[in-house]
Amino acid sequence: MSTFPIIYASDIERSLRFYRDELAFTVKFRWPEAGAAEYVYLECDRSGLGLGRPTNEDISVPSRTGLPATFLICTYVEQLDELFERLRAHAVKELAPPTDKPWGERVAYVQDPDGYPVMLIQRS
Repeated sequence: MSTFPIIYASDIERSLRFYRDELAFTVKFRWPEAGAAEYVYLECDRSGLGLGRPTNEDISVPSRTGLPATFLICTYVEQLDELFERLRAHAVKELAPPTDKPWGERVAYVQDPDGYPVMLIQRS
């Protein structure tokens, strides 16, 4: 399992230049590959960081602190559907059920105990 933060960036290209050019992160994945990026995954040493464009699917979730969510934690899991059902049974608040994404992963969203969004991803 790997876990990393995804920062909601108002201008992905500007944030990409900062992390890549100023802090020496390397781009490992960009979607879509051409045109305006919706998501970029970067690594530095063995740490990862995602930059994503806010969408109604995830950014609109306010945390229990009263502040809007400006990041989420992304974690790769095995057996996403079974995990999602187990979390639901344990009264974890669901934000979006598992769905297949055009980039080839299956994704669901839940909230952590403080109300911050957690993206659960299963690789295809």
